[in-house]
Amino acid sequence: MKARRDIERRIDKEKQKIADLQGQIEHTEAFILGLQEALKVLPKGENGKPRKGKGIIRQGSDMAKVRDLIKQTDRPMHIGEIVTGIGRADTKANRMSISGSLGRYVRIGEVFKRVRPNTFALIHMDISNIVELPSDFGAEEIPGNQSDDSF
Repeated sequence: MKARRDIERRIDKEKQKIADLQGQIEHTEAFILGLQEALKVLPKGENGKPRKGKGIIRQGSDMAKVRDLIKQTDRPMHIGEIVTGIGRADTKANRMSISGSLGRYVRIGEVFKRVRPNTFALIHMDISNIVELPSDFGAEEIPGNQSDDSF
């Protein structure tokens, strides 16, 4: 009987080792997933610097269509123009989707750059000749005898 109990204790001890090792495996897998998520946020270039001008975009994708559209118009474009220019409906969801994808390229310094809020250009474009709107653009003139308090 003593031999039987010794063997059963040994089995229990080995099962406990297996459980401990499985816990370590789960912990390590979770750690690896966390590292992979952190890696997605970092730039993919050497020495932590973003890759510049690689311009790798899958043919036929929306980003390829946007690149071709901006190249064709040869000027920066507002997200609304971009969405309709690539044949999608100008909805908030479509604007957010395309803008988010463009923003990713802007953050890593590839293909696109943001020249104004919601306005994108290609990295190589010279935007120094773009006419800025005057600072009072869109301001209504208030006749001399009225004030803002009359509303």
